[in-house]
Amino acid sequence: MSFNKETSPPPPPPPYPGTTTLTIVSERPYVNDYLPWSILNLFLGWGFFGVIPLVFSIICRNYKNTNNFIGAQTMSSLALTFNLLITLGGLIGWIVFIVLIYIYVIAVDNLT
Repeated sequence: MSFNKETSPPPPPPPYPGTTTLTIVSERPYVNDYLPWSILNLFLGWGFFGVIPLVFSIICRNYKNTNNFIGAQTMSSLALTFNLLITLGGLIGWIVFIVLIYIYVIAVDNLT
């Protein structure tokens, strides 16, 4: 068997007629819904106030699932804003509550 250097392998077959190459590019923007933080704020924000960011987070997640990214971005920024406010207010509230309990315990001990 002899090999001739002048011959080359056959060219690849042409693509099948009627076929197209489909490239799927997902351009879904990332929108954070802050849901875990909102759930934490249920406890930190004294219950009632913690519901406010939770509602915005759930609406944001709903908008993301329906591909309404403009609405999701709006709800995301509202959830972030209220999460910040409730977290800071809740921390200040808990600190004041603990200090008042401490002062009350000292006052009751001084009465006896």
